[in-house]
Amino acid sequence: MAFDIASVLKNVSAPDTGAEQIEYLPIDSLLPDPNNFYLLDGLEELAANIELIGLQQPLRVRPAEDKGFYTIVSGHRRKAACMMIRDGGSDMFDRGVPCIVERGEASAALRELRLIYANSATRVMSAAELSKQAERVEMLLYTLKDEGMEFPGRMRDHVAEACKVSKTKLARLHAIRSRLDPMLLQFFDRGELSETSAYELQKLPAEAQKLIGERCEKRGSATWFFSWQVEKAAANTELYQNPKTGKVCGGNCTHKDAQFLQALRSSYNPCEGGCCLNCGRMDYCEEPCARAAEKRKKNREEAKASQADEERKRAMALERQQEVYRAARQNQAARLLPLIEAAGLEDADTLPSYSWTEGPTIDKIRKYAAGDFGSETYYDDNLIRGDLPVYTKLADMLNCSLDYLAGRSDEPKAAVSGPDTEKAEEIPILSAAWQTGDPVDDGRYFCRVLIGEDERPHEQRMEWRAGGWRVFGDPADKYQMQVVAWWPLPPEI
Repeated sequence: MAFDIASVLKNVSAPDTGAEQIEYLPIDSLLPDPNNFYLLDGLEELAANIELIGLQQPLRVRPAEDKGFYTIVSGHRRKAACMMIRDGGSDMFDRGVPCIVERGEASAALRELRLIYANSATRVMSAAELSKQAERVEMLLYTLKDEGMEFPGRMRDHVAEACKVSKTKLARLHAIRSRLDPMLLQFFDRGELSETSAYELQKLPAEAQKLIGERCEKRGSATWFFSWQVEKAAANTELYQNPKTGKVCGGNCTHKDAQFLQALRSSYNPCEGGCCLNCGRMDYCEEPCARAAEKRKKNREEAKASQADEERKRAMALERQQEVYRAARQNQAARLLPLIEAAGLEDADTLPSYSWTEGPTIDKIRKYAAGDFGSETYYDDNLIRGDLPVYTKLADMLNCSLDYLAGRSDEPKAAVSGPDTEKAEEIPILSAAWQTGDPVDDGRYFCRVLIGEDERPHEQRMEWRAGGWRVFGDPADKYQMQVVAWWPLPPEI
């Protein structure tokens, strides 16, 4: 007799018609059909929906071989969601799950077709599920043909009609299912490999597919390349399978497998084949050949040794610099120590400094004078940090002149009139105070200035030359600086 696909679909599309009765069966008596290949996804959302509005569609089951048990024809996801609700502590299904029990179905092939049609009508299928469905439907239709049903025309057309897909898509899915490497097919079935990528991969030689499958297994993922990369690699398969002659090794490269994989791995700089030793990307290639790996290791060792040598040189230079800084600080501490002792300062007292920091303690000055610097690191050779007011406070504290603190005189209470003075004259210590007006002599000065419209005075080293203030060699007006007070600085040594 002729087999009418449409009539079968019609019968399956309305399973609740007729005298079928709903029975409540224990949830643990419902067994999954071993031929069910659909993924049980979205269970949490389905369970929440069932808890809210109840199970709106009963499961379809048939008696199993073991008495008291039933095999699910349609409703595997619903049963799994009901199990989640039951295991969560709900008593919703204590009296059983609503089911329609099918009896008297003569053909096992028809029963499985009903399962497939029922599931395909109630879910959005992935490409992998659709390909499995088409493969299974084709097998079942051939089984029905062996049982006496007639199928006019091509069987592939009947499969496309039953699965509700185009003949072109069915052909693509058939090519993937029949030609794709088994390891890659696993990733396709799990939804980790897109239909487009799978279709491009099945075009590659079996050896190339196997290489990619092994790499995916090693990485545990098939998402590290895109379909366009597969197309590009496929176009150059011959290049990787028959590499160019190596310019360094002098023979055909035996590293073709890694080159092919590298072509897939790199999205923007695919491997171009040839000798790895001549490749500009050898230093960060994932798959260098043995000689390239050895060369890379040597290069890295040399770079590491060079870096260590540079660090050693920097450490030596830093130590030499610290020696200079420590010597200068020791000399300054030795000059201050007699004045400190004469002033009767205690170890915990501190020298004056900027307002936002503290100067060194007297205990530290004594240690510096003795050459004890501990593990401190210094960034300059100046023990006293501060501006003119700070130096003035220090001069008052130690009862000495600013010239002594500045190193212009070795006599604490002596001042020199200039660099050409042959003999220092004993003169009274001048009280340090800001001067106003214009200086008499050209020279270097420490100034209090107003910059622009800023009313807060700033401190700036400047020069008085040819009757005007200058900064960085330019007139002060260029920087909108107005000098409101000044103090002379000693000439540069």
